[in-house]
Amino acid sequence: MNDTIVRVWLNFQSSVNRMRSGRQPLRQMPSEFRDRFTLGDQIPELNWYLNDIRVGGLKWTTKSRWWNQAKVARKAEGYYKQTDTFFYQSLVEFPLAGKDTVILGSEMPWYECIAHFYGAKVTTIEYRPVDCRIPVLNVMTPAEFTARPRKFDAAVSVSSIEHDGLGRYGDPIDPDGDLKAMTAIRNLLRQDGILYLSVPVGPDAIVWNAHRIYGPRRLPMLLEGWQVLSSYGLPKNPFDRPLGDYRLQPVFVLKPVCPP
Repeated sequence: MNDTIVRVWLNFQSSVNRMRSGRQPLRQMPSEFRDRFTLGDQIPELNWYLNDIRVGGLKWTTKSRWWNQAKVARKAEGYYKQTDTFFYQSLVEFPLAGKDTVILGSEMPWYECIAHFYGAKVTTIEYRPVDCRIPVLNVMTPAEFTARPRKFDAAVSVSSIEHDGLGRYGDPIDPDGDLKAMTAIRNLLRQDGILYLSVPVGPDAIVWNAHRIYGPRRLPMLLEGWQVLSSYGLPKNPFDRPLGDYRLQPVFVLKPVCPP
């Protein structure tokens, strides 16, 4: 079994155990991790505390608010608004039709709906059990995937990676949680696979415990080991924005530089 897949599953399992224990996310960044989170005080720390630890599973049906093929047909925007427009644009140049596609970080089947509409075969990997009653979707927990691991043609991660390692969702505190997540995704993809990635871009910031914002220091670290095939919604001067402004979330289309 792939060692990275095992580590990812152990992290997910730790997250689930924390949720069951009723522990709350840390209100302050642990001092022993501050230097690594801030890259030696190169990245400012801002504050926005959130507790998104939730016990129990999810239920998806064809009547769910975010499973709406008619909205997708007219390229409507969903929860992440303009990011969805960027995603639609990326699918013109890099179509999903016929691709075995994994969606990561879903609480609602919106990107599953988009991917299916555009002809993808869709699998979701979600650490919480999903009672999925949408016949065209395949939903797996990390445990189920670890028991039957395989590779995918494409992966989609929208506004998810920036949270990894901050504890907001009950996950273990890890300054490199986002970088490890990117490595894990590499191991999910076939050699010629692609990743559609969206994260907040602007001046570097670690907003505890809500998210990271990727600027000239952290963004290159996040994209290390990947070739940027294209980007959508990325302005000419993406870092020329107010500190803490997380609203710009462009879509990057990435390919592993080397076979994972």
